Amino acid sequence: MIQCKSCGKMDKNYAGYCQKCYTYFVKNKFTTYKDKVTYGKMSYVDDINSKQYSMPICHICGKAYAKLQQHIYYVHHMSKNEYCDKFGLDHKVPFTSNDYHQKMSELAYKYDMDEQLRKAGKNTRFKKGHGRNYKRSYMTKERLKHYGKTMGYKNLKNISKTS
Repeated sequence: MIQCKSCGKMDKNYAGYCQKCYTYFVKNKFTTYKDKVTYGKMSYVDDINSKQYSMPICHICGKAYAKLQQHIYYVHHMSKNEYCDKFGLDHKVPFTSNDYHQKMSELAYKYDMDEQLRKAGKNTRFKKGHGRNYKRSYMTKERLKHYGKTMGYKNLKNISKTS
């Protein structure tokens, strides 16, 4: 057992690294970007010649991953919400690289995922003549109230009058 020269974890010796760091640095030939990370902003690798181009960078360890949320959960034991709160990020910021997002979009179209979702949710949809006796959660009510205030019919009329 030897201490990893990157993360400090005790593990078997893989050229001075633990197994995860060995895969990251030696096998994949990736680098860290700790100096590019700033509080309140999600940073992405901007070097076009790098294999890591457009990958989001972890604020904690400075490593870039195609699926950063998975790294944060398994390595740093944090949820996306906890991570966003700790580093001042918007909760809607993407935690995947552009390449990964594009690949998943293409697969969704290829396998007709929208039709599969429609079929899978058919039994849970409201039927014609439904009595509307369901209860919305507190968070859903708050979200709808917020959107109603910002995007409601009256506000749209007021916006069009001022423009």
